[in-house]
Amino acid sequence: MTKTGFWKPQPREPWSDWRTYSMLVPILFSALGSMIFMALGFSFTEMESIGAIAQTRLVVIAAFTVAFGSTFGSVGSGIEIFSKVHKKQVGTWDWIALCVSGATTVAGFGMGFAALLGATAGWSAVAQIYGCVVVGTLAALDSTCDMIELGGLFGSYEMRMEQYLEDKAKWEEAQREEEEQDPATWETADIDDFRRITAGMNGNRPKTVKELLPLLAKDHLQPPTRQTMGRWLNESEKARR
Repeated sequence: MTKTGFWKPQPREPWSDWRTYSMLVPILFSALGSMIFMALGFSFTEMESIGAIAQTRLVVIAAFTVAFGSTFGSVGSGIEIFSKVHKKQVGTWDWIALCVSGATTVAGFGMGFAALLGATAGWSAVAQIYGCVVVGTLAALDSTCDMIELGGLFGSYEMRMEQYLEDKAKWEEAQREEEEQDPATWETADIDDFRRITAGMNGNRPKTVKELLPLLAKDHLQPPTRQTMGRWLNESEKARR
């Protein structure tokens, strides 16, 4: 029997998949920006001690990191969602993530236009005052949705890995059963095997080669030469006497 390896390839770990980093890196950037905004919010009573220039730099850095995380994270999560659509594995959370991503993008564009128009449009001033809260909230939800998609990617790997290990175990068991049924794979019996098989048999011990052969086959052992088996039987008979 020709031995072959398990046919099914092992699932690739998420850490070796570019989709992981397309979501993880933006999530980290968005987390950094959110951290800066939260730090400014928690320290609003001490704003005067920070300084105007430092405040401006922190706000700009936070704004760019949140925008980067939300925008580029939507690329990775969007690809992952439509990959699930193609495989018919998409769920409710995936559609929610896609809707939040779209809403965040539209709101971000609106805020950008409001900033460019300045005070030349009446809605621009309102957007600049309240838009940050809306866009910031959507960006935070967008990052959360990216985390859901990233978690789903890891969860999918774990499920595929469990199925792979289960299939491999079944295949190996089938291989063992097949080998046990194939005499060509059996090892040749030695004197230790003979003693083990006949131990405790007393008067029921085999006395001829013909009686010994079925006992060896039952243990999936190839018989040695008839001369060798005859010698074993003679020695066993002498020892019993």
